[in-house]
Amino acid sequence: MTQLKPLKQPANAEISLKKEQLVIHLSKSMEKSFLALKNPKARAAYVEAELVNSLAHQIRIIRQQRGLSQRQLAEKLGTTQTTVSRLEDPSYGRYSMRSLLALSKVFDTAILVRFMPFSRFMPDTWDTHPKNFEALSYEDEAPLVHFYTENKNGAHIVLNESKSVALYESKNIFSESSQHLIESCYM
Repeated sequence: MTQLKPLKQPANAEISLKKEQLVIHLSKSMEKSFLALKNPKARAAYVEAELVNSLAHQIRIIRQQRGLSQRQLAEKLGTTQTTVSRLEDPSYGRYSMRSLLALSKVFDTAILVRFMPFSRFMPDTWDTHPKNFEALSYEDEAPLVHFYTENKNGAHIVLNESKSVALYESKNIFSESSQHLIESCYM
């Protein structure tokens, strides 16, 4: 496994980050909920509830998206139907990294566990439409993925199968550490 070296930050990094930070705009419909998060206990309860509920719902939705019964998913996981039923129960809430990684492998999807500010967490968890919980498997997604190259101006040039070109002004979608890990897998 590749080890990543921590980046050295200047002593005044926190101060400079605060100076450069942008103003964050949330939907007016989120205002009351966001302001309720001033209470640390409310923040902790909100994170736990959103995490547990979204995991349970997403497991069920992806299982159904794959056309699997709870019993079939259990067989693929090497466990019981009762265990799958618990994983899909929002009141269960005892997910281990091992079980989440096993689900990720069976579903052939990535999984992301990340700390983030509430201003990003809230919009990401706000819309609970089932379509937002679906995830294509790698095999289903791969034919849809196209690659880009950067021109000298930093614009991304995307070539698709019809050889048409689209330009995008954007930053690299991979963090430096992710790119390093991806490259190390191929060395």
